[in-house]
Amino acid sequence: MKTPIKIYLTAAAFITASAFMGCSNSKTNNASYEADTANKAAIAHKDTTADGLKADTAKKKLDDKASKFLVKGCEANMYVIELGEMAGTHATNADVKAFGVQIATTHKALNTDILKQAFNASFKLPGGIDTDHAKKLKDLDKKKGADFDKAFLSTATDAIKKTADDYGDAHLNLPPSSTKDLANAAMGKLVTELNNAATLQGSIK
Repeated sequence: MKTPIKIYLTAAAFITASAFMGCSNSKTNNASYEADTANKAAIAHKDTTADGLKADTAKKKLDDKASKFLVKGCEANMYVIELGEMAGTHATNADVKAFGVQIATTHKALNTDILKQAFNASFKLPGGIDTDHAKKLKDLDKKKGADFDKAFLSTATDAIKKTADDYGDAHLNLPPSSTKDLANAAMGKLVTELNNAATLQGSIK
Protein backbone atom coordinates (compact mmCIF):
# COMPACT_ATOMS: atom_id res chain seq x y z
CA MET A 1 0.00 0.00 0.00
CA LYS A 2 1.25 3.46 -0.77
CA THR A 3 0.46 5.99 1.93
CA PRO A 4 -0.26 9.32 0.24
CA ILE A 5 1.27 12.44 1.70
CA LYS A 6 -1.47 15.01 1.53
CA ILE A 7 -3.42 17.70 3.30
CA TYR A 8 -7.09 17.79 2.36
CA LEU A 9 -7.72 21.24 0.87
CA THR A 10 -9.58 22.90 -1.91
CA ALA A 11 -7.38 23.88 -4.83
CA ALA A 12 -7.49 27.55 -3.89
CA ALA A 13 -6.70 26.85 -0.25
CA PHE A 14 -3.77 24.66 -1.24
CA ILE A 15 -2.25 27.46 -3.30
CA THR A 16 -2.49 29.95 -0.43
CA ALA A 17 -1.31 27.43 2.16
CA SER A 18 1.57 25.87 0.26
CA ALA A 19 3.97 28.59 1.34
CA PHE A 20 3.97 27.36 4.93
CA MET A 21 2.99 23.69 4.72
CA GLY A 22 6.21 21.72 4.23
CA CYS A 23 6.77 18.00 3.70
CA SER A 24 7.75 15.61 6.47
CA ASN A 25 11.44 15.16 5.74
CA SER A 26 13.14 15.57 9.11
CA LYS A 27 15.96 13.41 10.41
CA THR A 28 13.43 11.41 12.39
CA ASN A 29 11.08 11.09 9.42
CA ASN A 30 8.36 12.34 11.73
CA ALA A 31 5.76 14.49 10.01
CA SER A 32 4.99 16.56 13.09
CA TYR A 33 8.60 17.11 14.16
CA GLU A 34 9.49 19.52 11.39
CA ALA A 35 6.32 21.57 11.83
CA ASP A 36 6.72 21.83 15.61
CA THR A 37 10.36 22.83 15.25
CA ALA A 38 9.57 25.51 12.68
CA ASN A 39 6.70 26.91 14.74
CA LYS A 40 8.80 27.01 17.90
CA ALA A 41 11.49 28.98 16.08
CA ALA A 42 8.95 31.39 14.57
CA ILE A 43 7.28 31.99 17.93
CA ALA A 44 10.64 32.61 19.58
CA HIS A 45 11.54 35.07 16.81
CA LYS A 46 8.32 37.01 17.40
CA ASP A 47 9.15 37.19 21.11
CA THR A 48 11.21 40.31 20.43
CA THR A 49 9.48 43.34 18.96
CA ALA A 50 11.01 45.75 16.48
CA ASP A 51 12.13 48.09 19.27
CA GLY A 52 13.79 45.28 21.19
CA LEU A 53 11.16 44.97 23.91
CA LYS A 54 9.86 41.59 24.98
CA ALA A 55 6.50 40.64 23.53
CA ASP A 56 3.58 39.63 25.72
CA THR A 57 4.60 36.42 27.53
CA ALA A 58 1.01 35.20 27.77
CA LYS A 59 0.58 35.61 24.02
CA LYS A 60 3.76 33.64 23.40
CA LYS A 61 2.53 30.78 25.61
CA LEU A 62 -0.83 30.78 23.83
CA ASP A 63 0.88 30.63 20.44
CA ASP A 64 3.05 27.74 21.60
CA LYS A 65 0.14 25.70 22.97
CA ALA A 66 -2.08 26.47 19.99
CA SER A 67 0.57 25.59 17.41
CA LYS A 68 1.34 22.26 19.08
CA PHE A 69 -2.35 21.36 19.21
CA LEU A 70 -2.90 22.31 15.57
CA VAL A 71 0.11 20.29 14.41
CA LYS A 72 -0.88 17.22 16.44
CA GLY A 73 -4.53 17.53 15.48
CA CYS A 74 -3.73 17.90 11.79
CA GLU A 75 -1.55 14.78 11.71
CA ALA A 76 -4.07 12.77 13.75
CA ASN A 77 -6.88 13.79 11.41
CA MET A 78 -4.85 12.79 8.35
CA TYR A 79 -4.31 9.37 9.92
CA VAL A 80 -8.05 8.91 10.58
CA ILE A 81 -8.78 10.01 7.01
CA GLU A 82 -6.39 7.36 5.68
CA LEU A 83 -8.06 4.75 7.89
CA GLY A 84 -11.52 5.76 6.75
CA GLU A 85 -10.62 5.76 3.08
CA MET A 86 -9.04 2.33 3.43
CA ALA A 87 -12.22 1.00 5.03
CA GLY A 88 -14.25 2.56 2.24
CA THR A 89 -12.48 0.29 -0.25
CA HIS A 90 -11.46 -2.74 1.88
CA ALA A 91 -14.32 -3.36 4.33
CA THR A 92 -16.71 -6.22 3.59
CA ASN A 93 -19.43 -5.15 6.03
CA ALA A 94 -21.57 -2.38 4.52
CA ASP A 95 -21.95 -0.55 7.84
CA VAL A 96 -18.21 -0.64 8.46
CA LYS A 97 -17.59 0.65 4.95
CA ALA A 98 -20.08 3.48 5.49
CA PHE A 99 -18.47 4.33 8.83
CA GLY A 100 -15.09 4.57 7.13
CA VAL A 101 -16.45 6.99 4.54
CA GLN A 102 -18.12 9.03 7.27
CA ILE A 103 -15.03 9.48 9.44
CA ALA A 104 -12.90 10.36 6.42
CA THR A 105 -15.38 13.09 5.51
CA THR A 106 -15.62 14.41 9.07
CA HIS A 107 -11.87 14.57 9.62
CA LYS A 108 -11.29 16.28 6.28
CA ALA A 109 -13.63 19.00 7.56
CA LEU A 110 -11.77 19.14 10.88
CA ASN A 111 -8.50 19.62 9.03
CA THR A 112 -10.00 22.37 6.92
CA ASP A 113 -10.76 24.20 10.17
CA ILE A 114 -7.21 23.58 11.39
CA LEU A 115 -5.80 24.85 8.11
CA LYS A 116 -7.67 28.14 8.48
CA GLN A 117 -6.36 28.59 12.02
CA ALA A 118 -2.81 27.74 11.04
CA PHE A 119 -2.87 30.02 8.02
CA ASN A 120 -4.18 32.97 10.03
CA ALA A 121 -1.41 32.48 12.60
CA SER A 122 1.31 31.64 10.03
CA PHE A 123 1.86 28.24 11.66
CA LYS A 124 3.40 25.37 9.73
CA LEU A 125 1.45 22.08 9.51
CA PRO A 126 2.79 18.57 8.84
CA GLY A 127 2.74 17.46 5.23
CA GLY A 128 1.89 13.83 6.00
CA ILE A 129 1.34 11.22 8.67
CA ASP A 130 3.95 10.17 11.21
CA THR A 131 5.94 6.98 10.70
CA ASP A 132 4.21 4.98 13.42
CA HIS A 133 0.83 5.71 11.88
CA ALA A 134 2.15 4.78 8.43
CA LYS A 135 3.25 1.42 9.83
CA LYS A 136 -0.18 0.79 11.37
CA LEU A 137 -1.81 1.53 8.02
CA LYS A 138 0.56 -0.85 6.27
CA ASP A 139 -0.21 -3.62 8.77
CA LEU A 140 -3.96 -3.04 8.46
CA ASP A 141 -3.76 -3.15 4.67
CA LYS A 142 -2.58 -6.76 4.87
CA LYS A 143 -5.82 -7.95 6.48
CA LYS A 144 -8.79 -9.21 4.50
CA GLY A 145 -12.52 -9.81 4.95
CA ALA A 146 -13.96 -9.89 8.45
CA ASP A 147 -10.46 -9.74 9.93
CA PHE A 148 -9.98 -6.37 8.26
CA ASP A 149 -13.33 -5.07 9.50
CA LYS A 150 -12.53 -5.98 13.11
CA ALA A 151 -8.99 -4.67 12.97
CA PHE A 152 -10.12 -1.44 11.33
CA LEU A 153 -12.75 -0.76 13.99
CA SER A 154 -10.24 -1.39 16.76
CA THR A 155 -7.59 0.79 15.12
CA ALA A 156 -10.03 3.57 14.25
CA THR A 157 -11.49 3.60 17.76
CA ASP A 158 -8.04 3.99 19.26
CA ALA A 159 -7.13 6.75 16.80
CA ILE A 160 -10.35 8.69 17.32
CA LYS A 161 -10.10 8.38 21.10
CA LYS A 162 -6.57 9.78 21.09
CA THR A 163 -7.73 12.59 18.81
CA ALA A 164 -10.66 13.32 21.11
CA ASP A 165 -8.29 13.41 24.08
CA ASP A 166 -6.12 16.00 22.31
CA TYR A 167 -9.13 18.12 21.39
CA GLY A 168 -10.45 17.76 24.92
CA ASP A 169 -7.13 18.90 26.36
CA ALA A 170 -7.23 21.99 24.16
CA HIS A 171 -10.86 22.56 25.16
CA LEU A 172 -9.94 22.49 28.86
CA ASN A 173 -6.51 24.09 28.94
CA LEU A 174 -6.31 26.70 26.20
CA PRO A 175 -7.34 30.21 27.26
CA PRO A 176 -10.23 31.78 25.32
CA SER A 177 -9.18 31.90 21.67
CA SER A 178 -10.29 30.87 18.20
CA THR A 179 -8.23 27.67 18.57
CA LYS A 180 -10.08 26.79 21.77
CA ASP A 181 -13.38 27.45 19.96
CA LEU A 182 -12.27 25.09 17.18
CA ALA A 183 -11.59 22.34 19.72
CA ASN A 184 -14.93 22.91 21.44
CA ALA A 185 -16.86 22.68 18.19
CA ALA A 186 -15.29 19.33 17.27
CA MET A 187 -15.89 17.47 20.52
CA GLY A 188 -19.47 16.45 19.77
CA LYS A 189 -18.48 14.98 16.41
CA LEU A 190 -15.66 12.95 17.94
CA VAL A 191 -17.88 11.57 20.71
CA THR A 192 -20.46 10.56 18.11
CA GLU A 193 -17.77 8.72 16.15
CA LEU A 194 -16.66 6.83 19.24
CA ASN A 195 -20.26 5.84 20.02
CA ASN A 196 -20.82 4.66 16.45
CA ALA A 197 -17.58 2.67 16.48
CA ALA A 198 -18.59 0.99 19.75
CA THR A 199 -21.98 0.05 18.29
CA LEU A 200 -20.34 -1.46 15.22
CA GLN A 201 -17.81 -3.38 17.29
CA GLY A 202 -20.67 -4.90 19.23
CA SER A 203 -22.42 -5.99 16.05
CA ILE A 204 -19.43 -7.53 14.24
CA LYS A 205 -18.93 -11.21 15.03
